[in-house]
Amino acid sequence: MLGGILIGLIEALWSNYFSAEYKDVAAFGVLILVLIFRPTGLLGRPEVEKV
Repeated sequence: MLGGILIGLIEALWSNYFSAEYKDVAAFGVLILVLIFRPTGLLGRPEVEKV
């Protein structure tokens, strides 16, 4: 749910400041950045491996 709200806000703000034709580029760019830097999700916890 948090991701959907975030994508909606990014698309709305992008179309206010930049061309609305490229708002999908901004949304996919944010998705790629989140997957690179936070692969467990925005609120995910890293898994601790017990030895």
